Amino acid sequence: MKKHTLQKQPRTPRTYCVYAVLLDSAAWGSNRFKKKNKDCDRNLPCYYVGSSSLGAQERFKKHKTGAPSKKGHKNHNNLTMNLGLRVVDTLVESGFTSREEAELREEALGKELRAKGHGTWWGVRKMGNTGNASNKVS
Repeated sequence: MKKHTLQKQPRTPRTYCVYAVLLDSAAWGSNRFKKKNKDCDRNLPCYYVGSSSLGAQERFKKHKTGAPSKKGHKNHNNLTMNLGLRVVDTLVESGFTSREEAELREEALGKELRAKGHGTWWGVRKMGNTGNASNKVS
């Protein structure tokens, strides 16, 4: 009798997306947000920019519910949880093949939006971000 062995299927490479969430203008009530965006126009929309291996809508749902990571760690941004209105589809970019690549784009998109006058927050975690990495907005 032949033994059947299971063939391991090649794993689909993980991809990442970068997304922007429209924030309520009440974000200006946060001193830390105001400090990071002191030269921005308060009449323009505010954004949170993030990156994830999840789709942008799925990640937004996790932000809004405050769902912890699989390991039980905090896995959301307080600004997005409390003031996030929706994902801005025109500011979603996908297909990044590494977390590092996505986080670099996350920071770049945050800086681009801020340079256009938008109040912006981004949350790169691991790469020594010069923008907002260590900031937690309550």
